[in-house]
Parts: sequence; structure tokens; C-alpha cells
Amino acid sequence: MAVAAVIAMLAAQTATALPLSGEGPTVKIVNGQPAAPGKYPYIVALLPREGAPNFCGGTIINQNTVLTAAHCCQGMPQNAVVRAGSYNRLSGGKVSRVVSQSIHPQFTPEPLDNDVCILKISPDIQESQSIKYAKLPQQGSDLEDGTPVMVAGWGNLQQGGQSPDDLREVALTTVGRAQCQNMIRQQVPQAQPITQNVVCAGAQAKDACNGDSGGPLVQGDTLVGVVSYGYGCARQGVPGVYARVGNKVDFIQGQGTQSPGDGGGDVDDSGDTPPQGPGGQPRPPPPTVPTGPGGQPPFLGPGSPPLYPPPPTLPTGPSGGQPPFTGPGSPPLYPPPPTLPTGPSGGQPPFTGGNVPPILSPGLEGVSPFLPPAPNGFLDGAEEVTVTPALVSEIA
Repeated sequence: MAVAAVIAMLAAQTATALPLSGEGPTVKIVNGQPAAPGKYPYIVALLPREGAPNFCGGTIINQNTVLTAAHCCQGMPQNAVVRAGSYNRLSGGKVSRVVSQSIHPQFTPEPLDNDVCILKISPDIQESQSIKYAKLPQQGSDLEDGTPVMVAGWGNLQQGGQSPDDLREVALTTVGRAQCQNMIRQQVPQAQPITQNVVCAGAQAKDACNGDSGGPLVQGDTLVGVVSYGYGCARQGVPGVYARVGNKVDFIQGQGTQSPGDGGGDVDDSGDTPPQGPGGQPRPPPPTVPTGPGGQPPFLGPGSPPLYPPPPTLPTGPSGGQPPFTGPGSPPLYPPPPTLPTGPSGGQPPFTGGNVPPILSPGLEGVSPFLPPAPNGFLDGAEEVTVTPALVSEIA
């Protein structure tokens, strides 16, 4: 079990890792700085078990929901936990167990796309002085080229280097997708395509690195991306690639998370705002059902139409007995059963009469479609008898 957990942890750290030789993208904070206390109260460390180093990062969305990268959810250890409210990945804060995961239905590992996953945790982690739920953008929102953003995590300080125990951050700038594609392919010709499901960001010799996967990319205090992959760490002229959150809000909210920009909590959980329907419009209130003296619906007041049609009335017997009965001259409810011929002594059917053909048709002598064969071919105590038309006539 321990070996499996280590393998799963390493797989999550390097599942999207493609080295500088051009073999593919890496998960990527290089040349950043220690994060100021309280600056990222929504970041969590994802650990294979309590006390172990993190293998990914994540963002807490509400009391029992964490957003991370889908490739972090592949092969996740059975005892995985999240640590929230601590800038040290190994101690402090609140620890909660991962109880379920929902990978985006359109996630593909090759090429890596739609790289987001929702984790459900237990017990709940409530907001506090050191823990705040992240704000989501509006569904369909996107970032303009050159937008300043920040990324934070506990990933390697350089490619192939050590990971810090305390949280670090780095300032980046977004890069348009077409420009991002050109910049990457100049360095890595076989690089995968840049799609509408990602955000590119980079800066001179600054980047995320291995172990930062799943962590937050933020604009101000709004979550706009999830650390996904890159080609090397802080490689000159090669931006990092982040899963875009702006076109995944519907998926995130569909897992029971917050409304965009409300700062956290379940949808409609506070009761301060009306429920939101499609397009952000308030949902109509439910219809009012009249209640009875005890307050339980449904209750019909005087003159109200019945909820259901009345059952049909069947005629009763002379003494008011229970239906069904037929009145005088009424046809029977059901046809009479057929009359079968009986034997000479009034025995029970079936018997064949003088002009009635035998029960067994010619060619089917000795065949019974109802009784399963006995192991020796006969029923217990039975003797082998050849059934012929003459024998059938004698029995009749």
C-alpha cells in the first residue's frame, strides 16, 4: 500500500511533466518569493497522507469542496488529505480527508486539456482568520493579454531542485493563446496545441514548477486558472499553461459549489440572495399549495376540485355486498371457463373422448416439455415404457 501511494504521488507530480529535451510538458514556483501571511487563504496542499509532502496544490471553494487539476486526481492515494490554513505544507492548519473526486467529463491526458477536478472533503473546513473560500469568475469570462496574475505553491524552486516547506508566490503576465502557441513551438516543435480551455502566463525566468500542479492562478482575489503544465520550469520564452477557470464555472457549480464572486459557501446556502436560475436570473418561487389544519399539504378547501378523479362505481349484490356483482340481465364480467370432457367415471380432466384425438400427437410419443430429465433419464421409481398409439388408445 505504501509503495502504491508513493507511485501515485510521483505520477501526479510528473504526469504532465515533459522535460526540456522536448519530450513533453512539466507541471510547474521558480524565482519567486515567500508569500506574505494571509495573502492566499484559499490555497491548500494535497497530501498522499497526513504528514507526507504534498504532491499537488488546490483551492478551497467552500466548506467541503476543493478545486485542483484533473491529472492530480488520477491515481490519487486512498488516504489523501488536504491541509488548509497553513503556509507550511507539513504542519498546522486544518486537515480534511478526500472522500470523492469528479474529473471534468471532457478531460484528456494527451493532449492535456480540461485539466480540472473537484474534490469533496470530510470533515468540513469552515472559514476562519486563516482560511477563506476562493472567488470564482463569471462563466465565460476570459483574460486580456498582458493581465497581471499571481501563482502560489510549494513546488520545486528550480527544475529538478528541492521543494520548500513554506508557501511561495510569483508574479506573471498573461499571454494570448496564439502568441503562446508560437512561442512554445519555437522551442518545442512537437508541443501540444493551445486550446480555449487554457490560460498562458509567464515572466522573465519566473514560473511554477513540479509540485505546484492544481494550485491557484489568481487575478487579484479571483481564481482564474489552475496550474496545469509547461515545458521545463521558467524556460526562456516558454510560457506556462494553466487550466482556464472562466469556462469551467458551470461545471464547478454543478458539483455543489459557490456562485461566481460571492466569496464562498454553497449556492443559496446563506439565504441572503434569491436563488439564481440560468443566466443569473432569479428563479421563480415555488407554487403555493394550500395546507390543512396541521399545515401539511395537500389539503382541499371547500369547493376545491378533487386532486384525482373518483374511482369507477361497480354494481353490488342484493345485500350491498362487495363488487364485482352483475345486476339482473347484465352480461357476465368474464367468459365462462371451457368445459373439458371427463373420463367414464367422471374423473378429472384431461381425458380424451371417443372422437377426440389423443393428447400426444404422432411423433411426440414419450415427450414431456415440463419435467426436467432425471440423472438416469427416468423419474425415480419409473420404468421404461414405449408409448405407442395403440397404448394411448387402450388408456383412453
